Amino acid sequence: MVCQNLNSPYYPLVITISREYGSGEHQIGEALAKALGITFYDKELITLVAKESGFSEEFISQNEQKMPSALLYQMIMQDYEAPLDKSLSYDDALFVAQSRVIRRLATEKPCVIVGRCADYILRDRPHTINIFLFGDMKSKTKRVIAEYGISPAQAPGKITQVDNSGKSITSIIPAVNGVIHGIITLHLIPV
Repeated sequence: MVCQNLNSPYYPLVITISREYGSGEHQIGEALAKALGITFYDKELITLVAKESGFSEEFISQNEQKMPSALLYQMIMQDYEAPLDKSLSYDDALFVAQSRVIRRLATEKPCVIVGRCADYILRDRPHTINIFLFGDMKSKTKRVIAEYGISPAQAPGKITQVDNSGKSITSIIPAVNGVIHGIITLHLIPV
């Protein structure tokens, strides 16, 4: 099924999905994009950012969860074209590169984007829906064990570690908490 009228003359519909670790974001995002007949971006963003930034895919996957300073956010949102290789740390340059790719994709066609602070990067953009996924610890643990191969003994600690790093992100970006358009609880989605 292809959803009609997803494009305005200037702003195609973009759905961003943020999550607690182990909430099934990839599966939900992929199913949503398929149901709407639109493009889905998750790990594909790593390849796109690598092509445009010159960073290796390995570097991007290992460092994409790190967040830059508040000053950098202001620079990114004002569209400064800072050279990525001279004036920024590698982590900051990576975030700028991801931001540029996400903003470009959002202008091209309707899509679903999972993670990578897309909700914040596109926070002032019309026709953007932000969804946050969460779940209870038991459901997230079951999913993390099944999908990521993390041992039952290590799974709760890994979930807490990743979720706590996400909380530090939302404390740096207070707008994230005020722009959520939908919440899906994990216990409704089978592993």
